[in-house]
Amino acid sequence: MSRPWAEPHRGRVMRALAALVAAAAVFAVQAQPAGLPAVTAPTPADTAPLDANEWNRFAVAIDALRECVERSRDRRTPAQAVATLQALDLAGEMRAQALLLLPADAPSRAALAAAEDDAQAIMRSFQAISAWEPSRPIDQARALAYVYHFEAQATAGACLPSADFLSNYHKALS
Repeated sequence: MSRPWAEPHRGRVMRALAALVAAAAVFAVQAQPAGLPAVTAPTPADTAPLDANEWNRFAVAIDALRECVERSRDRRTPAQAVATLQALDLAGEMRAQALLLLPADAPSRAALAAAEDDAQAIMRSFQAISAWEPSRPIDQARALAYVYHFEAQATAGACLPSADFLSNYHKALS
């Protein structure tokens, strides 16, 4: 089952995730086969505050969590996901992290800040982050990690973020 907050931007999310995984792979690959366009590795400024090793582990951890979350989507409706996140009292944390991640001039900030209840805050947080189009690799990773981190919470334990995911997610938010 697809998520209403992510569906319009699913292609963009998948492209960003593919770029993250490709960028992480660049650190491990020394040469490109002839005929293929070179993939440029992100610079330390593109991935700060993560170093190259943390960046690679974070990209792999995001992909693993994404796979689990997407496999589990048919087991819950969007309303059940929102209800679970409300029961876990995560609306305030979701709103705060979304506002932290979004650029100051993002139009979705106002709608997110104006959410009248927890259910609206949860939905608008997902919508705001899904609609954001960051250009820096670390911001793309933060956006993907945000969506999959909170959506994993709605799986009631079926999808658990790895230690690499959690440590690098928190470090990336700093």
